[in-house]
Amino acid sequence: MKPKIFICSPLKAENATGIINNIDDAEFAARFFALNSFDEAKHGFIPVIPHQIAYYLNDEIPEERQLGIDIATILLFECDYIAINLTGDISEGMKNEIQLARDSLIKEITFIIEDGKIKI
Repeated sequence: MKPKIFICSPLKAENATGIINNIDDAEFAARFFALNSFDEAKHGFIPVIPHQIAYYLNDEIPEERQLGIDIATILLFECDYIAINLTGDISEGMKNEIQLARDSLIKEITFIIEDGKIKI
């Protein structure tokens, strides 16, 4: 079975366009990791994209934001890897996800998005 990889990338932004761009970046990374091989993932990964939670929960409503964080945490614990987007600033949410992954000994892969390409 393919290993699962959690896409750790910013979601929050100053406006709706920024949030959509951040979701697009996470989905772009997911496609990359699904189609490429690293470590024991000889045929790619099964990407887990917590950003898609924003499609059905409102991050601006505290109760829904917390539910989204709880769901993302459960998803993270099901993963073999965490892919950390280092393109911009690491958000508080990302810092929490990274610490949880490290505490759980989940393997890390870091990447940046540059000129429309993923660089490991």
